[in-house]
Amino acid sequence: MGEEIWISTDVLDFHFDSAGGSFVDESKWKRQYEIWSHTENILENNPSEHDLACAIFQLKRTIDFREKHLHDLYSFHRIPTCAGKQKYEIIEEMGIVKPILKRKLREIRNLVAHNAAFEVQGIVRIQELHEFVWYFLRATDSLSAVIANNFTLYEDNIFWDDNGEWLEISLNFEGWNIDSIRGDISGERMLNKDVKNSFGVSLDRPLMKKSNGYHHFVGSIISVPEKPIYNLAKRYFSMQR
Repeated sequence: MGEEIWISTDVLDFHFDSAGGSFVDESKWKRQYEIWSHTENILENNPSEHDLACAIFQLKRTIDFREKHLHDLYSFHRIPTCAGKQKYEIIEEMGIVKPILKRKLREIRNLVAHNAAFEVQGIVRIQELHEFVWYFLRATDSLSAVIANNFTLYEDNIFWDDNGEWLEISLNFEGWNIDSIRGDISGERMLNKDVKNSFGVSLDRPLMKKSNGYHHFVGSIISVPEKPIYNLAKRYFSMQR
């Protein structure tokens, strides 16, 4: 292991932009539209009460498959404080869906959960829920289709003229940790080992002091507190909406 430095976690609150990622196999996220379209076909063909009940279940399947796909990509249960929560609870907590849409999705879940005493809903209501599920798919398409795991964080919008502090990080969504990190920071951001609100970096090369007074470093994370990772997760999902 190389030299270690400890950095204030407040740098993880800098401005946050995507700096690259990878595309997801289209079949994995377009499949949910195929399931959703079954409901559309039902509603367009003079549905019976049984058909409308089937439409509700198809909408629920659409939601479930999209949530599972997102969980497969982002390992929601590995986000700090999210272990043991349901997928839909984490999706709501991360702000991936807005309140009205969230209520409609819960409405569909409740209709299915209480199907033993299921009162068949009118076609107009099913059409409304059908549209809300489409909004849910559209709201999560970006997260479903592209994994953006490389980011630039910079202070006061001055990264591009190289006169400020900045970081580039690579996030690992399987464990919700930072795989690699590099950047320029001021001496004031460098702290003693294990100081509260700091994270450790094992350097790949010696620390270099630049002419502008900042310290350039390249390395990998030793440890980082849970709260900054949780905040990064919320910012990531907000940025990707």
